[in-house]
Amino acid sequence: MKLRIIGIHDSYCSGVAIYENGNISFAVNEERFSRKKNDARFPLESLKAAPAGQYDYVALPTKESDI
Repeated sequence: MKLRIIGIHDSYCSGVAIYENGNISFAVNEERFSRKKNDARFPLESLKAAPAGQYDYVALPTKESDI
């Protein structure tokens, strides 16, 4: 079974990464599209650039105080 996880970070240096079977197969920061250094907006353009498909998990960062 192929494990696919997409990670979305929407804070300082926002971006998207895809992890497949033990390897990072895709990673990009939003600043590559917005041309704004350390862009902290939601990484919409990064998500559009990510390979389409089904993912087993979506990983989002949380602050310890949010748990």
